[in-house]
Amino acid sequence: MAAPMPVQPGGMEMRNIRLSLTLVSVFAVLLAIAYLISYLNHDYPPPPAEWQVWIQTWGKAWMEPFIPIPLATYRLFLAGAIIPGVLLAWTGMAAAGRLLSWVFRGKAGFPQYLNRVALNFFPFWILAAAVDFLYMGFVGPYILPALNMAYGPLARELVYAAPMITYVIPLSAGGVCIAITIHAMEGFAPWKAAIIGGVNTCLALAVITLLVR
Repeated sequence: MAAPMPVQPGGMEMRNIRLSLTLVSVFAVLLAIAYLISYLNHDYPPPPAEWQVWIQTWGKAWMEPFIPIPLATYRLFLAGAIIPGVLLAWTGMAAAGRLLSWVFRGKAGFPQYLNRVALNFFPFWILAAAVDFLYMGFVGPYILPALNMAYGPLARELVYAAPMITYVIPLSAGGVCIAITIHAMEGFAPWKAAIIGGVNTCLALAVITLLVR
């Protein structure tokens, strides 16, 4: 019997694309379902009095959609747009990493960057989204009283800082994880790997900032 052919690293990466695509796709589909449920529950926008407090706290630019879509149907729009949006973010982040790798004379190919982004960054994005939905589900009824100082200044500041705690910190951790794996994969100097991790974090935050309401 002939000995099995050794598996080349490139072939292993190509097989891992299926796992990466599954992870990203399931995440995107679950987000779409969550936004559809939110639309059916009429969660966004909140009642006018609460809406005004939101605007006064975080600003109109961060509360209303960047695109001209009626507020009442925005979560329905997200339910349809979030799947291609997440897939585009995944490939865009991998492409940005590969482009920077080329500038830094790295050797890894685009499939390897697709896998690094999916398996090393997206778990942190999934964590952030899960915390966001759990936060809105359990803390949501207390947000308006907290913003109105019903529980004191500390509670108000915690509610005000919730978006940063929910997304910026986990995605920054994802950027650090990407930097570590790129450093190990490419042998880059730490500052080069940190640039790639930082760009990935900024791209993910840009997608969230533009879409999530």
